[in-house]
Amino acid sequence: MYEVLLKIKEKLEGKFGGIKHIFIEDPNVIPTSSMPCIAVDPRSTSIDIADTGRDLFEYTIDIILIMDITRELGKPGNEVVGNKFLTTTMEGMDANNKLKKNTIISIIRENLELEKNLKIGNVSDISYGPEVRQQAVTKEAKITIIVQKFSVR
Repeated sequence: MYEVLLKIKEKLEGKFGGIKHIFIEDPNVIPTSSMPCIAVDPRSTSIDIADTGRDLFEYTIDIILIMDITRELGKPGNEVVGNKFLTTTMEGMDANNKLKKNTIISIIRENLELEKNLKIGNVSDISYGPEVRQQAVTKEAKITIIVQKFSVR
């Protein structure tokens, strides 16, 4: 699975202004100087028999957009930008209701075929909300994807 995580990280790198770091795994402690950031976090692997000579590996992976909530403290309600940043970076659309090119969802959609025998098979819900980490309270958006890989036995 680690190679799959690296492949997804590679597809996300350099696509977003303001993202300071992309982590492999969801780090417990994130320096505030590294936020906003993205974590590509492995959740699980399931293995099924595909046919007589191949196995199907399904990797469940979270892509987490993380920002420091303290940048919101003291701002009047109409100036709070956290939700706007999270939603536009994750799933922002233009005036014609098409995904903007520099969103996490559009990058996933453009890279459904990661390489031969490796594809993104499913994209599930996006969740938004605050999280308490060891050093900070953050606002986060998380999307879960399923990556499928056929392997010859």
